Amino acid sequence: MDSKELLKTAALYFRDTHPGLTPESVLCFLVLADFAPSSMPLNQLAQALNYAPGDAKSHLIPLAGAGLIMIDVVGRVQLTPAGDASRRSLEQRFAQSTHSAA
Repeated sequence: MDSKELLKTAALYFRDTHPGLTPESVLCFLVLADFAPSSMPLNQLAQALNYAPGDAKSHLIPLAGAGLIMIDVVGRVQLTPAGDASRRSLEQRFAQSTHSAA
């Protein structure tokens, strides 16, 4: 699956499950999901997306509000159990899209 299809699949999933999330928040989620179950520093996430740390945090707040991530007091970000369930659902959708495209 190419990047465009991956992003389209993720956008459709979050449109259905968490319609208030912005594309930037979805990108943050995808980067965090790639590191799951580990946490990562907010600054590292910002750097991975070429965002300023403050911008990254503003995109993470809706994810935290939706219960998908948590940000600890030292600025490490990780998926919650609900976020991990969303990660697994996305992986299944990615796999289905890959198989149906083959």
